[in-house]
Amino acid sequence: MTRDKKLLLDIGGTFIKCSDGRTIPVDSDGTDEDIALSFRQAVFGAGEPPKGGIRIAIPGPFDYSKGIFLMKHKFAAVYGESFAHIVGLPESSFRFAHDVVAMLIGEVSPGDANTALVTLGTGLGFCMYKDGKVFLNSDADLIQSAVVAKQHPGRKTWRQTGSYK
Repeated sequence: MTRDKKLLLDIGGTFIKCSDGRTIPVDSDGTDEDIALSFRQAVFGAGEPPKGGIRIAIPGPFDYSKGIFLMKHKFAAVYGESFAHIVGLPESSFRFAHDVVAMLIGEVSPGDANTALVTLGTGLGFCMYKDGKVFLNSDADLIQSAVVAKQHPGRKTWRQTGSYK
């Protein structure tokens, strides 16, 4: 049995890192056309989009369930736009996670001790892992449960349970 490949994208303020090794420049202060060009290059630059879908780690504020940009401090030119519409693929092709949450999920396993993660890139990020859940501090509000890690035989998966502004 073969599994369909997925493309993983880590979208930052200056670069998009792709799981196939490519690094695509992106100007988060650029025009909507410039931003769209970088996103399309990340998605289509290695050929056809993978059948397994595209998973995207991106900072907030962002509507992670619908893939809609809510940032005003970067990517302002595409505020209110959906990532799927920008690149011209169906929404079902994508799944999104907060970039700091995605990084923490990659580092912890169920049963690990309580852990906190601070990241510094174009912005500053923080989240923590406690009792099998990842918590994210969103816009200085109370820490909200964002992701629950679940252990399955032979693999670890996660699902989003919180809401974002």
